[in-house]
Amino acid sequence: MKRMTTLLCVSFLLLSGCSSISQSSYDDMVSTNENLTAKVRNLQQENTQLKGTVNDLKKEIDEIKNGADRMLAGAKDSLTRGALGNAKNKLNALMKKHPGSKEAGIAKTLISQIEEKERKKIEAEQLEKKRKQAAEEKRLAQALSKMRKSVDEVKSITWYYDKTSPYYANENNFFLYIGKEANSSWLRLRIQYEAENWLFIEKYTLKVDDMTYTIYPNSDEIIRDNNTRIWEWADVSPSESDISMIRAIIKSKKTIIRHEGNTYYDDRTITKKEKAALQNVLDAYEALQKRK
Repeated sequence: MKRMTTLLCVSFLLLSGCSSISQSSYDDMVSTNENLTAKVRNLQQENTQLKGTVNDLKKEIDEIKNGADRMLAGAKDSLTRGALGNAKNKLNALMKKHPGSKEAGIAKTLISQIEEKERKKIEAEQLEKKRKQAAEEKRLAQALSKMRKSVDEVKSITWYYDKTSPYYANENNFFLYIGKEANSSWLRLRIQYEAENWLFIEKYTLKVDDMTYTIYPNSDEIIRDNNTRIWEWADVSPSESDISMIRAIIKSKKTIIRHEGNTYYDDRTITKKEKAALQNVLDAYEALQKRK
């Protein structure tokens, strides 16, 4: 079109610039100009028609891609795959684009079904959550029932021990126990060693499956006594890392504890009964924490 306009301008300039041009040449140029003008009009008409055709094609493509039947099929495919949220979005889009179609009616029904499924799913999840909470509360309550209590009436402290943990220091054992005063509760870790000869224990090394841990009690946390045999025990406040270690011990296939003195050491394996007692005390401690 720009080319045709340029030719018209050139023709006009030639007409205006040539005063000595012959009549026949002038007539030819006028005729040429008229022909070019007609061609421009024809091209403009063709361009308008092409734009209309393009718009029609776009509508056809949109109908093929986003027709009610195709949109419904896409939503059903999402439903088949269990993508309820995606299916619901597609069905809502269908109803918005084709509000009066039969597919829109089907979409409305399907949305109702999806919402019912979602409601039932939420109810089932809530019931499962309540079931797990009840089971956990029962487990923790049972853990407390596995404890024996000792009350210090002077200090108003109640001590909780697993029923399998020793009463006295004359038995090898690795165990937790709980102290409770008013609304406050805390854990204690006790490591007992009983033998014929002194080790004068300074630290404890634990090989928990492939992991190694070390406990360094303060000197005033290790107590010694003797009769016909010797007793050495540490009574410490376990740190968070100690609790993580204890959880690893509970889950371990094998845990060896080494009682280490300056010169000698003695090893033994933590028993299944000790592991069970450790878990019971952790559960009981959690139960007491939740009762605050």
